Amino acid sequence: MVITVLVFSVKVGLQGKSPIDSLLVGLALAVGMTPQLLPAVTSVVLAAGAQAMSRQQVIVKQLLSIENLGSITVLCSDKTGTLTEGNIELLGALDIEGQPSSEVLQLAYINASFQSGFDNPIDRAICDFAIHSPPATVSQITEGFSLRESLVGMREQVRRLDELPYDFTRRRLSIHIECHSFSSHQYRLKFLETYFGTDVFESTSLQDFDGLPQLDDGTTHQRLLVTKGALAQILECCTYTVLPNGRLQDLEAFRSEIENRFQNLSSQGLRVLGLAVRPCDSHPLTADDERDMVFLGFLVFADPPKLDARQTIEDLKKLGVSLKIITGDNRTVAASISKQVGFSEPTVLTGSELRMLNDAALAQRARMIDIFAEVEPNQKEQIILALKRAGHIVGYLGDGINDASALHSADIGISVASAVDVAKEAAQVVLLRQDLSVLVEGVREGRRTFSNTLKYIFFAIAANFGYMFSLAIAGLFLPFEPLLASQILLVNLMADFPAMALATDTVDREQIAQPRRWDTRFLVKFMMTFGLASSCFDFLTFGALYWFFSHLSSTGDSLAFEKLFQTGWFIESTLTGLVILLAIRTQRPLLYSQPGRLFLLAELSVAVCTLSIPFS
Repeated sequence: MVITVLVFSVKVGLQGKSPIDSLLVGLALAVGMTPQLLPAVTSVVLAAGAQAMSRQQVIVKQLLSIENLGSITVLCSDKTGTLTEGNIELLGALDIEGQPSSEVLQLAYINASFQSGFDNPIDRAICDFAIHSPPATVSQITEGFSLRESLVGMREQVRRLDELPYDFTRRRLSIHIECHSFSSHQYRLKFLETYFGTDVFESTSLQDFDGLPQLDDGTTHQRLLVTKGALAQILECCTYTVLPNGRLQDLEAFRSEIENRFQNLSSQGLRVLGLAVRPCDSHPLTADDERDMVFLGFLVFADPPKLDARQTIEDLKKLGVSLKIITGDNRTVAASISKQVGFSEPTVLTGSELRMLNDAALAQRARMIDIFAEVEPNQKEQIILALKRAGHIVGYLGDGINDASALHSADIGISVASAVDVAKEAAQVVLLRQDLSVLVEGVREGRRTFSNTLKYIFFAIAANFGYMFSLAIAGLFLPFEPLLASQILLVNLMADFPAMALATDTVDREQIAQPRRWDTRFLVKFMMTFGLASSCFDFLTFGALYWFFSHLSSTGDSLAFEKLFQTGWFIESTLTGLVILLAIRTQRPLLYSQPGRLFLLAELSVAVCTLSIPFS
């Protein structure tokens, strides 16, 4: 509107031009200055990007998130299923001396099979191991029966009474069971004999521990509390441990041995849980019942690193994206897995250490941390916000219920097709395959899309600004309009065809090598610099056209001079715009960047049309 009023006032007030012609020229200039195709070009570019990303198994729920995906500088993710295979396997059940233990395995199966909470890979691994392991694997601990037969028979003699579900504060799961007539059942359960048998409960070693609840010997219904969880949290509620010979001992005498064995297993990248039991008559069950328990041993799980994890992390680094692991696993396991996939000396911050930091201190530390271990769900969002305060564009990959708040807080929330519905609803991008290599391609495609959008914006604000500035200045000094209103609009229309084809244009490797962001200051600086340079070239064109056709003016044929001048500048403006678009699309020398086929076809078609219009 300002441009229209200004041009109209100058032409009518100072030059005495026709009000109608002046208004048309002013409106044409205003239209030419406006990047009216920006919404259309952006939509086409984003839609093409979304289609290309879908071929890479990346589904975009919100088109604008494509650009955010290409801009991320930090990607936060759990290690399970991204760095590792995601198929957690139980390697074994061990007593406190590190030997295979049938009691630990049987009780772990009871705990896992009777829990009624959410499905999880740990309990699934225990049940799969118990049911699908070949008989030879555990024949010596089931006295001739296959493990499947032994466990099925055992489960028929056990009734679940109550449950304390797993939570991220206690970090353990307790099942209260009642055992029926076990002594006469053909599938004798060694752990029941051990903890309810006459020999043990009348032994001197047990009587020395007055705090341990004792049940009447010889009853047919005995109740037991079975608890498994993170080792530190299991040891918190234990007072005793049991030796392989069945004798109970004070836990403190064996604590250092237990913790050393745990550290040794964890340093191999194995996930280790603890298992504890106690006789318990309480009903209903409360958290206070998790006390004075007997520590039995370890459950050892493996989730091997993916073969391509190291290469994927290297690819992310080359793209300028740093990977930060946020996991609930202990720091030793997390650090071990990270070293196996390429982190040389990972820096680790635990959830307990994180609680000691204020927001400013966390923002300062977060940028230097590779692994956030032993993290609680509410701390994930805290980490995301700290990284954003540190100036990063943060992507978060999560698939659980507890990831929803972190997915919302991240600049780009990413989930997987197998995730819970809450996580998929909170995410802007969904991966059809839980693999970081898929995300790498998504980041590349996001940057291609962002680059192609920027190409049009650079062209629209720079070339159009220079072109319209030249047109306005020339109109003040020439005795006629340098271009008719219809020609102004036609030049603008002709340039839009190759601009629309930018959606399929190729992008140079260096343009996707680093994250790119909107830089308004740079856009303004580019507009002024490139626009004025373009105007200088236009003024040289005016001079050349004026000199070349000046003989017509001197002979009195001013109408021919005016039409030839307008035609010459129409052709020059359109062709120059095509060259500018070719130049702006790459940072390389013009001949060292291969344009997309559709874009090149659009450029050639517009050039041919431009040259043929004057002869039509």
